[in-house]
Amino acid sequence: MTRLYTFKSLYNQIKAQKSDFFRTSIYGILTTLLLLPIPMLIPLLIDEVLLEHPGKMTEIISIFFIT
Repeated sequence: MTRLYTFKSLYNQIKAQKSDFFRTSIYGILTTLLLLPIPMLIPLLIDEVLLEHPGKMTEIISIFFIT
């Protein structure tokens, strides 16, 4: 027997477990924000380390760190 889900039944489930739903949503958003910079920084690391050709972004980042 298949169970039919409607928007009303889903809303009632969310309402019944409101705190868990919002906490899980916050965890998902924070995880995404924390993991997002990693793939964006890999091309910069390749340019800097392997090609020894710093880009504009690595110059900006190097201002904040002592080399």
